[in-house]
Amino acid sequence: MVNFEQKNSGNYRMFSFFKKISFRIALVSTMGGMLCGYMTAIMAGVLPIVRDEWALSSAQQEWIMAIALLGAVGGAFASNRLSVPWGHKNLLLLAAFLYITGILCCIFSHDIISLILSRAITGTAIGLSSYTLPQYGGEIAPVRNQSIFIGLHQLMITIGILISYLTALLLVSYSHHWHWMFLTGLIPAFLLAAGVMMLPKTPKYLIQKGRFLQARSVLAKIESPEKVEMIMDILRHQAESEKHYQSRWRDIFSSGILKILLVSIALMFVQQACGINIFIYYAPVLYEIAGFQSLEPELAASVILGTVNVIFTIVALNLVEQMSRKTLYVIGLTLMTLFLFALGIIFMNYVKAGPALKWMVFASSLGFVMFFAVSIGPLSWLMASEILPLNIRNVGMGLSLTCNWIFNFLVVFTFYKISKVFSLPGNEFIIQQGNKGIIDIFFNPSINFFLYGLICLGALVWGYFFLPETKGMSYFEIEDYWNKKFGRKSQKTFIYT
Repeated sequence: MVNFEQKNSGNYRMFSFFKKISFRIALVSTMGGMLCGYMTAIMAGVLPIVRDEWALSSAQQEWIMAIALLGAVGGAFASNRLSVPWGHKNLLLLAAFLYITGILCCIFSHDIISLILSRAITGTAIGLSSYTLPQYGGEIAPVRNQSIFIGLHQLMITIGILISYLTALLLVSYSHHWHWMFLTGLIPAFLLAAGVMMLPKTPKYLIQKGRFLQARSVLAKIESPEKVEMIMDILRHQAESEKHYQSRWRDIFSSGILKILLVSIALMFVQQACGINIFIYYAPVLYEIAGFQSLEPELAASVILGTVNVIFTIVALNLVEQMSRKTLYVIGLTLMTLFLFALGIIFMNYVKAGPALKWMVFASSLGFVMFFAVSIGPLSWLMASEILPLNIRNVGMGLSLTCNWIFNFLVVFTFYKISKVFSLPGNEFIIQQGNKGIIDIFFNPSINFFLYGLICLGALVWGYFFLPETKGMSYFEIEDYWNKKFGRKSQKTFIYT
């Protein structure tokens, strides 16, 4: 007969430890997501200052803004290749080290070359963490909480963006020393490093390495006792399946799998090619072109934009559970297209718009970000993970993430170029500040927004007729859908179990 006090005490200790390890997982997910958002968006506040301080050309501005995204491409690709031999925990420690190193280098940068190199280091950390953190959270979190921790990571990216705007606004109001804007990023970077060091390696990784006792010990700390053996059996089965159907590169080019992977990559293309990060990274510049008179109101408008992004990301976490994927996709892409075309028309008629231009641009940008946050923002990741078969899922998601950063880089790096090449003569904005004379000349970005709008319109038609409704579909139903879509007979082409 079990003594009640002993049993109660044991349950209390287990509950207490569970709370502790859950806190550590949440801390890592929170700090990692916040850093990703903060370090990509902080340049929105830094760029207008260094542009004037160093008299940067538009090409130099693009490089400063986009180099971190190029670093993220390398980091995401490397993390996909190194996750199995190194393990997610070791990759996260490397990412934390690169974050700290890159931020310190940014703080002490004194010219454009040193700032670009520093941003490349932080970009590599962003790419490493953007792949590894959701993977780690999905493997180490209790089964019932995995979606919560993964959703928390995505939400914290948007919160990190908002905090970067707030930090820039507060520091610009106090001083124009842009170096201090990077300093705030050291706090979550050190917390990320501390949190990762306190966490164990994932049970899945330990089982892959044949360390079953350690895997069982970790599971006992995050799951109830009656579930430990069941999950051990599942993880052993997964390890054997993945060993048999290893994510080899040649698998991608066989049996129709390439077509599914291209669908996943197409979702990443839509997410970035709609122009979302033009609003996130260039928000103060856009508002400057629209007629805001100084950096403070431009950053204040950016703070409102970031707040809308956070609020509707929270809304999206509920909507994806209540509405069908395709309904959200169609509604979101339709309204995003309308707001982008509206921005194109507004900038094309900026002379007629007069003083109202800045408010029309501001309202349209809020509307676009709002519907992005509840549609293609979260849906691209969710649907990509649902449609990829098990035997290429690790490689497939890694390639999709790498392509996501490539598309992000290309959109941000070509923003000025597109507006300059396709702008009509005499359709420039001359930005002045006080008695300093001309600060910069911006070409009318109306063509950019028409282009992004056309991409959204094409993605809307493509998604409506081609994408499956994955909500509530079993893996076998998804397999059957692709077999029919690609004109194949039902067969075990794709591995979903």
